[in-house]
Amino acid sequence: MSQVTSMNIGEFNQPKQHPSQTALVCNLTALNAEQRKRHRVVLEQLGQMSQEVREVAKGYAFRFLAEVAILLLLAEFIYLEHRCCPFLEFMLEIKTEHDPAWLTVTGPEGVKAFLRAELSLEEALSQGKTRIRTKLEGDSK
Repeated sequence: MSQVTSMNIGEFNQPKQHPSQTALVCNLTALNAEQRKRHRVVLEQLGQMSQEVREVAKGYAFRFLAEVAILLLLAEFIYLEHRCCPFLEFMLEIKTEHDPAWLTVTGPEGVKAFLRAELSLEEALSQGKTRIRTKLEGDSK
């Protein structure tokens, strides 16, 4: 499957903003060049592994197999994405032993349009496709 790299636990001790301070603005300098490259790889891999996309009240939910390699990629994606897009909220859920993993990504007003554009969800949702394609996939080839 894919190779998972380790992350420095100290990076998780970043100061938190109060929710009222979070705007619908990406911080393009939050990731260094190596992290941006890894972010593209993780997005591409998760896009290929996504089994289903569902629209939810304030965003989208993505279904994945609940395998350890995929769960580690999802955790890495959440960490990297939250650094550059702190307005996004993430919930990773696995209900029982045989259930899939669901990653729900939500946020303030305007997040649905942002996610549709960034993850090219319009095509996936309108045609019933399960695989998502990110804009970044084209950038990495």
